[in-house]
Amino acid sequence: MTGWNDAFDALAGPAGNGVAVQVGGGQKDAANPLAVARDIYGSRIVPLHDRHPERPPQEQQAIEARALDVLRAVGGRDGPDHVYALPAYLNLRLRNPDLWTRLGDRMIPTPRLNLMITQALDLTEPQKSNPYRPLFRGVLAHINGKDEEANRRFETAARMGGFAPIVTDCLRGASLARPLPGLTGLMQFEPVAPLADIECLARPEPAPGPVLSFCGDSVYFRAFSLSIAESLGQVRDDPVNLHFHIIANDPDDADLQRAIVVLRGFCAARAQRLTLTTECHPQATRAYFATARFLRIGAFLKMFERPILMSDMDVSFTADPVPVIASQGFDSCRAVVSRGPFWGFIPWRQIWAGQILFVPNDEGHLFADILRRAACYLWRDEAHLNWWVDQYALWLAHRTMGQLGLGHALRDLTGYGDYILSSERIKIDGLRRIDAIAAAMEDGADWHAALVRSQAG
Repeated sequence: MTGWNDAFDALAGPAGNGVAVQVGGGQKDAANPLAVARDIYGSRIVPLHDRHPERPPQEQQAIEARALDVLRAVGGRDGPDHVYALPAYLNLRLRNPDLWTRLGDRMIPTPRLNLMITQALDLTEPQKSNPYRPLFRGVLAHINGKDEEANRRFETAARMGGFAPIVTDCLRGASLARPLPGLTGLMQFEPVAPLADIECLARPEPAPGPVLSFCGDSVYFRAFSLSIAESLGQVRDDPVNLHFHIIANDPDDADLQRAIVVLRGFCAARAQRLTLTTECHPQATRAYFATARFLRIGAFLKMFERPILMSDMDVSFTADPVPVIASQGFDSCRAVVSRGPFWGFIPWRQIWAGQILFVPNDEGHLFADILRRAACYLWRDEAHLNWWVDQYALWLAHRTMGQLGLGHALRDLTGYGDYILSSERIKIDGLRRIDAIAAAMEDGADWHAALVRSQAG
């Protein structure tokens, strides 16, 4: 648990001391405890929640006690050096399943958890400049079913001057918060500008079964499409219906055309039924690449008239997904939902956008339509604010379906870990297939910086 102790030492240490702490296997100067704490919090503390259920109770209690000690020590001080004590402590508590209880099909906080959050916020009352204070007041409202109040709190946090440089990525979706629309308002909401036309490059006669669909820009298509087809060919004997939707910055991109030819040849040789659709969007941002699948899913359902399993593109299939999902049923939309600990306490991470089943029945078409409108409603003109818009839109659409009495229309998708693998290693290996990205990474750029550079042209 070295990461926790390092972060707490950085948080508790006075600014300007130049204390050296261990970060990622090396020493890092801690003259600015904020930089050290943020580095450790984002890269080493947040991922610990994945191993939370296996952590011995005594170890968990010791870590939580340590976090509370640091919060008490720095809670009365304002300034950026001390802002992470609050989220470090509260994330521990919010991810502790012992502090949640089940009510019907959802998890609600115990009175003890509500009290702990309130007390932690009281301890940090002097931290007037800390954006985590209104953010976690929003969390407190949200987990107690007060969504309108939660959104107002999230909006307050996002307007604070320290929000962008201080708040970590997983909580930055608060920047998308805006007044929740009523049913009439959302059902009538349309994008300001119409979407670009979809061009169908190939559409063979489909095989029985669902469509496995992927959406991304031309860089992601070149990096991952062939490896997806290869992994499916290794785990599934029957013909598979593959669909890739490509958002092209340049429709005449020779590299893209070559990648299409290679993928078509591979699929034809292995009886994979490949459908390719594309749209031209020269000014698209990375947030649009992630959101386009939900703007287009209604059109795809009408095109295929069969269930569609929509997946991230930077994945690999380790087993056949069709039997796993068939055992649960293709009769309703399905998604990976967190209803309590881990990510259930913020709306933009409750429903994972990386793996969703859409179905072409009346409720499925309605959900697709509401999802498109929700994404457009939440979209911001400032591109950098839209990173979590796809998952926030999923939550808002699911909430709206519940208000219509159709909360059952989105059911749980379980067992996805038995057939799909997503990791940073897969992402890096795929992006290295792109010469410009590989060269940038060889020069020392991380994969994200190299990707952004390539997508900027």
